[in-house]
Amino acid sequence: MMFLRSLAQALPLGILFFVSTGYCGQKLNAVWSTSSYSTISPPKGDSMIGHKDGFSLLKEDGSQVFNVAYPDGYSPCMGGRGALYSLTGGCLKDDGEFQFYCYTHMETPDKCAVRDKNGVDIATANGKDDTNFIGIAITIDGYCGVSFELSDDVDCQPGVTGFQMKKIHGA
Repeated sequence: MMFLRSLAQALPLGILFFVSTGYCGQKLNAVWSTSSYSTISPPKGDSMIGHKDGFSLLKEDGSQVFNVAYPDGYSPCMGGRGALYSLTGGCLKDDGEFQFYCYTHMETPDKCAVRDKNGVDIATANGKDDTNFIGIAITIDGYCGVSFELSDDVDCQPGVTGFQMKKIHGA
């Protein structure tokens, strides 16, 4: 990409060129997230703990196209061999399918990927996490996110329905 910027700056004004690298359509962001908390026990009562998972597809402006806490009844990101899901329907064409993979380490997303329907990686990333201790409680938030492009004839907008997310493998 840096090469293309340098090349574009070196060209005389008025010369326009396009470079194609496969898909040329709308860009979406796939985001896996986890959040856990634990509090110490007060003098009268029990300590509290909680955990939330989630998977979302977002447009570049941050608007939500698809969101699910537990796709097909499972966590979207798992340890072991990780979790792999197939997504079809919604705004994708009749034969359109993407696969979403996420692996956890210590309960936060460690690695994630978007794959084509043949299982070939389109985009990959490493997860990030943040731990906060506030004296009586601790929170651990983690996420992994990647950007990928749809084919040029697909337009996914917020509010679209009909997505089907099915587990291919995972715990």
